[in-house]
Amino acid sequence: MVSTIAKTEEFVKTNIITRLATVKENPNKDCLDTCKEVYEDAVDAMKKTIKSVDEGNYVEALVHVSAVGSFMGTCKDSIEEIHCDVNPEMTKFEDWSNGVISDATTKIASVAH
Repeated sequence: MVSTIAKTEEFVKTNIITRLATVKENPNKDCLDTCKEVYEDAVDAMKKTIKSVDEGNYVEALVHVSAVGSFMGTCKDSIEEIHCDVNPEMTKFEDWSNGVISDATTKIASVAH
């Protein structure tokens, strides 16, 4: 999860913030603003997941991992609902993050029961 935090923060810097600097019109600006905000929220939820796992509170960790998935999904929903332009890096990041969330959920759930 630590590497996931770093990769998400890097993605926000190199893709979202960089694009925000060049995109002035809506709807793309709205989508990028939403994605930036929810990815930052996802990072906070990832940190809470790590803390919960370290404390052995696996049920709480599952709640936080679920929140990570919800935050990440909000970016995708925003893109689809507002009909924003998506670059290949965003699609690749979304696919990667879905895999990480699924994997983390499976691993935490296996020790939670």
